[in-house]
Amino acid sequence: MSSDLDVFVGNTTLIDEEVYRLWLDGHSVAEAVARRLRGGVLEREGTSVAVLQSDTRDHYRTFQMLERLLHAPPRLLQQLLFQIPPERQALLIQRYYAFDEALARELLGKKLSKGTKKELDEVSARTGVGIRSCRRQFDNFKRVFKAVEELRGPLAENIQQLFLLPPALARDYAAIVFFANSRFETGKRRLQFLSFADFAACAQSLMGHWSQGALAPEAAEPDGDLPKSFLQDLKELKVLVADKDLLDQHKSLVCSALRGKISVHNELEANFKALSRALVNVGGKLTHARDVRDFFVDLVEKVRGTPKTGARETPGTPGLGPPQNPALNPGAFWGPAGDRALPLRQVEPGGPAALPDALHGGTPKPAGLQVSSKTPQNHPKTTPNPPETCRASGEPQNPPKPPQNHPKTAPNPPETCRASGEPQNPPNPPQIHPKSTPKPPQNHPKTAPNPPETCWASGETPKPPQNHPKSPQNHPKSPRNLPGFR
Repeated sequence: MSSDLDVFVGNTTLIDEEVYRLWLDGHSVAEAVARRLRGGVLEREGTSVAVLQSDTRDHYRTFQMLERLLHAPPRLLQQLLFQIPPERQALLIQRYYAFDEALARELLGKKLSKGTKKELDEVSARTGVGIRSCRRQFDNFKRVFKAVEELRGPLAENIQQLFLLPPALARDYAAIVFFANSRFETGKRRLQFLSFADFAACAQSLMGHWSQGALAPEAAEPDGDLPKSFLQDLKELKVLVADKDLLDQHKSLVCSALRGKISVHNELEANFKALSRALVNVGGKLTHARDVRDFFVDLVEKVRGTPKTGARETPGTPGLGPPQNPALNPGAFWGPAGDRALPLRQVEPGGPAALPDALHGGTPKPAGLQVSSKTPQNHPKTTPNPPETCRASGEPQNPPKPPQNHPKTAPNPPETCRASGEPQNPPNPPQIHPKSTPKPPQNHPKTAPNPPETCWASGETPKPPQNHPKSPQNHPKSPRNLPGFR
């Protein structure tokens, strides 16, 4: 009885970059084998499917043992279990800590907690990144944040020393740590047009000019904090827009420093006053935590959306809006987040200044049309609008109905037949209420008796009633029976 035995013996640990990438993307062994088969590895290597499965499984086992060392890259350099060349070690570390910018953009500014980790299923569906890869990258963000949170000095340098990352990747992680520490709002819809690279550039600028480490290098403070004293001092910048001489001097210095360095220098110089006032107003409100959190929202709404003077913005100009086809709507400003802002009214040369339609309460009008003011609608208590008239016959359409009389007023006149002219359904005569005609008063027993009634058949009058024998008139002692009584 014979049996085949596969034994892998070697001194140097072999690392297949393709299998390492499949493992980092979160694929299982079966999925990795299927992808390698579709890639034509059997034809290139001249091997069998069983050997390919064994090789993939062996690589996955090696990566799982290396992962605990990759959590602390300096330990990978000091260990003796895996004989890996230095260049391969650097490759393993760099690719393990590499991240998808779409995922980083979704998590930017959020707290790296368990609650955020539970939302990774939805983030994975939105970004198209595998759930296993999302969890690995989230754990990397949290690990780096915890490691450098309390360290003094520049964030990028600390990250580079602790995790042996390339300088560019260390700067990106520094931006993630900075936003996680400052908790800037980045998830609003107005900010969705900004990419991770845009926010990373802003983070580098803030850490280089506004952070504790930049303002006090001798104190060796961390870059992740914005000092409150500095934010309080920003209120003093209001003098730059209140004093005309200082405003002109500030404009001259800024425009001279930026001349030839930006492509929108002419727009900046033409709208410097409005932009400077918007920036100063945003900076003056950074004394409260809520305003600091909405810093980028205010920049987009109040600075980037500042109305431009002199000429309309040109769609596609760097810094003013996304490239669009000007022929679609030549009279439109481009607002924050690349959204088309309020359309402008088209006016004749020499006419009034063009104003957004929203200021007039109207809807966007096609380009090239003069917008007229709306006709005021009649109030229910005023005179109703005249009925519409048919364009062909000239007869009124849908004439207004006559007002209905109130039940307590006079009744409506009866309708008349159009053919015979006779009234239809004449109104009933008014009914007399039973209480309207008073009843004749009833005679009281002590008053005069009612006249005798006459029989309607014979016309005879009934006999008067006979006195009762015991009536006081027939009593023997009645005064009527006494002599001399009259």
